[in-house]
Amino acid sequence: MTRLIAAVGALAWLTASTSGAFAQEAQATRTPVLRIVQTSPASTIDGELVRVDTSARMIVVRTADNKEEQLAYTTSTRVNGAQKTVAGLAGTTPTQVSVRFTGTGANRVATEITVREAKS
Repeated sequence: MTRLIAAVGALAWLTASTSGAFAQEAQATRTPVLRIVQTSPASTIDGELVRVDTSARMIVVRTADNKEEQLAYTTSTRVNGAQKTVAGLAGTTPTQVSVRFTGTGANRVATEITVREAKS
């Protein structure tokens, strides 16, 4: 009987020690999961640039329906046209612009401002 208890104990110890090794091996071979961060797609506002606040880094664009839209800008915001920077646009208001931006509501950030030629 003592031999039977010893054999069962040895078998239990062997099972426990090898299953732990298999668990560690399975955990080590797991493939890391990549998380995809979804950002809001870029949108566009067309209208008249009416104000540039360089200290707050904000611009205001009046749309065709006479609504004023306020957007933030960064040092990465591109400006297409004669002016090469957003600050360079400050003295040119009112100017027709097309503003590409990301974000929604108060968190909209201009990524590109294109100065359009005035319609004659």
